[in-house]
Amino acid sequence: LMVKLLKHNMMSLLQIHGVNSYNVKDNTFQQPDTDDTPFSANSLETVYGPEIYRLIMSITINLHTYCQEDMTYIKILMLIILFDPANENLIESEKEIVKNLLNKYISLLYSYMREQIGYEKSSYIFKLMLFEISRINDLASWFEKAVIEKSNYDYIRPLMKEIFSFPSDNTPPSS
Repeated sequence: LMVKLLKHNMMSLLQIHGVNSYNVKDNTFQQPDTDDTPFSANSLETVYGPEIYRLIMSITINLHTYCQEDMTYIKILMLIILFDPANENLIESEKEIVKNLLNKYISLLYSYMREQIGYEKSSYIFKLMLFEISRINDLASWFEKAVIEKSNYDYIRPLMKEIFSFPSDNTPPSS
């Protein structure tokens, strides 16, 4: 079950992980608590174009602001993304398990927010965070589609073929 969830949600998880590594002051990304070389957020525009760059940065900056540098929020949001029951690879009993876990993590996030920032503010920010999650999932779908359409099947590793839903019969994806 966990493998199915990870495969299905990998791109969304990577997107939200970027929030954890974003430095607003320098407009860079760097893995926290490492000596990795930071890379400029502006380089994303060169790779993905201005529209996708603006979307990535909008989501990143919004979540970074909503989380107020409290990475507990990001960690719980990662669990909410991971336990998405809208996964065609899950059987009904698995979907029910995942849905129950999702509800627990949503409740945990909301309760944590109420403790940290109060009831009124948490209700508002909670809704904004969930909206950003939907934007992350849309962006992840775009990335998956772009990888499938622009990659040569012969050079994609097996795990990546599974994550990006490449056809298993070696037929090129349709446009």
